[in-house]
Amino acid sequence: MSSNLKKLKSNFSDKKLFDLALTHKSASKKNNERLEFLGDAIINFYVTQKLYENYADFSGRKVNTIKG
Repeated sequence: MSSNLKKLKSNFSDKKLFDLALTHKSASKKNNERLEFLGDAIINFYVTQKLYENYADFSGRKVNTIKG
């Protein structure tokens, strides 16, 4: 998952926590439901950032529609 850090161009101090946050609960014996919120927020931020960069001429409402 560390390739995701490079894509985000971010420096997380705890890479294991980052990986756990983006790991589906069925892939790990550890229950990471608490971190699901964090993983969702990171993905949401990344998608929002890319839409903002790639659709600069679109209104906020239109970009939000694309995001779904």
